[in-house]
Amino acid sequence: MDYHPDGNGGTGGITVTLDGQAVTLNLDPDHKQIGAHFNRFGIITTHIDGSGQTVYFDDLTYTIGFTPPRLTIAKTAPPEAFLEWPTNYTGFMVESALSLDAPGVWQPITNVVTVNGASFSVSVNTTNAARFFRLRKP
Repeated sequence: MDYHPDGNGGTGGITVTLDGQAVTLNLDPDHKQIGAHFNRFGIITTHIDGSGQTVYFDDLTYTIGFTPPRLTIAKTAPPEAFLEWPTNYTGFMVESALSLDAPGVWQPITNVVTVNGASFSVSVNTTNAARFFRLRKP
């Protein structure tokens, strides 16, 4: 088994060779950008029938060294703020809280999120004295 960080046109790949037969798993291009690396391998089950042996590989994984997305916040008009984060962080939702003192006070922002070039963006109301924002992947 070999990990090729520059394989698949620079996005990375893992090649497993067994009895002269090679199979390559090409990594997703977005994963290398956020630090994907190979971390374990397992041969789980073998099955012998009358004509040969079949080996099942079902624990071949790699881990993404996750760097959280950066949420940029800019005040636009007096009661509004513009929040933005990179589009390669899909599945995240914006949440807000009026205080950081009490746990479990984060509420989802239900405003429409749009794609603006390479960024997701959303405008939010800021009429409260203090309001905190975060990105969370459910």
